[in-house]
Amino acid sequence: MGSIEPAPRPGAERGPVRVQFDRFDGLVALLAGVLSALLPAEPRAAVVRRWAVNPPFWSALLGVVEALGGGLWLVDDYLRRVRMLVDQGVDAALAAGFEDHPADALAVTWSGSFAWLRWLTSPLTMLLVLAVVTGAVRLVSFALNREAVGEPLVWLGWRLWRGVRRSGLAAEHKVRFGPSRRDRVLPTDDGGLLVLTSEPRPEWNGLVTIGVGERFFRLAEVGERREAGQLWHSYRLREENPSAVIRALLLYEPPANATRTS
Repeated sequence: MGSIEPAPRPGAERGPVRVQFDRFDGLVALLAGVLSALLPAEPRAAVVRRWAVNPPFWSALLGVVEALGGGLWLVDDYLRRVRMLVDQGVDAALAAGFEDHPADALAVTWSGSFAWLRWLTSPLTMLLVLAVVTGAVRLVSFALNREAVGEPLVWLGWRLWRGVRRSGLAAEHKVRFGPSRRDRVLPTDDGGLLVLTSEPRPEWNGLVTIGVGERFFRLAEVGERREAGQLWHSYRLREENPSAVIRALLLYEPPANATRTS
């Protein structure tokens, strides 16, 4: 037989309450998609890895907004502002006594062209033209090769920021490691080599084989080491197994005065 359970008393302990974040997740996905269409290729790849969005789709969608919306806004702004600028020029000419000096008719006639030029060179107009052109490029790129196109101003800002950041990192690196100098190559107890460099070697990693003379090595450890009163990037290399398959080979020629063993 079934049983009747009493209703829970106020304040009684309840099970865990689950909060649905579907709307929040959808907003994040929307923002991530738009961001992937604006960013250059390098930061865009990070957004794709983080949120798994489709940049070509969002780039094409943004292209429709820029080309169509920007074009309509551009035409509307032209019709309103050029007429306003022409009216301002005519009013200024009448206030200066144009009716009493009909010889200045040419200047008044050219005021229309000057108003058009003022509208064309305004910051808003140039931004709208850039948006329309960018939108068209986005649509063409999506139609031809299904690729995303970053926003030009965002790309420019990214390049400037990366340049400033690289300059700062280079200055900091120079303070810590000093000026560029020749590498030092020292033997290790296990028959490998310890390469000391003043500049980092990001191309050296565990997936490549490093050829030094007639010997082949693999990267075993990366770190920093102070030697002869200076700080160095240290790369400890272990000798490669002769039977190992070489998938990528980088040749390294130590300086003539480097300390090393054959």
